[in-house]
Amino acid sequence: MHQSPRSLLLLAIGLGVFGLGCQQPNETLPMAFDSAGTTVLEDDDGSAGTTTPSSGTTLTDAVPSTSVDLTLAGYSDLQAIIKQQSGRLVVVDVWSTSCLPCMREFPNLVELARKYEWQLTCISMNVDYIGLKSKPPESYLPKIQSFLDSQQAELINLASSESDRELLPKLEVGSLPAILIYDTQGQLVKSFTDSNAGDDGLTYAGDVIPVIEQMLEQ
Repeated sequence: MHQSPRSLLLLAIGLGVFGLGCQQPNETLPMAFDSAGTTVLEDDDGSAGTTTPSSGTTLTDAVPSTSVDLTLAGYSDLQAIIKQQSGRLVVVDVWSTSCLPCMREFPNLVELARKYEWQLTCISMNVDYIGLKSKPPESYLPKIQSFLDSQQAELINLASSESDRELLPKLEVGSLPAILIYDTQGQLVKSFTDSNAGDDGLTYAGDVIPVIEQMLEQ
């Protein structure tokens, strides 16, 4: 059967289009990366599927623990820890989650510990426990832990097992915030509260750090 050149041209175009339409789709699942650099395989419906670590990581590395150490301790425990730091200066920050100035200054304690990690030991001593029988010391730990984790407080973190009315007089502290500095022999040499701080209240920048730097130079 004779076909015109025009008919042959149309037939060729049709076959080409049909051939393109028959190509198999790519069956490889789309890949994405989460904020931690972990490879995430997406299912066909676009939802997150199996998660695998990107090159150089393991599944354990991909989900690091963020909890810092926190221990219930009393006055005698604190003093024993201070004595164990022989040859190092010690800073004890006495604080509470109900004390806004304490929490505002807390990041400076963390920074101080990082800056002088070879010369200085920083201890955070929380005094949230107020002695109620219905709320024992351990009941305060989740809230304290949450704040310490948010600050990445890689310090010696203690929560008082004694009520604030018992502990603060032993530390010779009448109010919060309070920051105590011990020398290399474990002797208390400086006790800061708002009563003897600068006009802006007790701060690390204005009160504590100048004393620390002076002691380290001696």
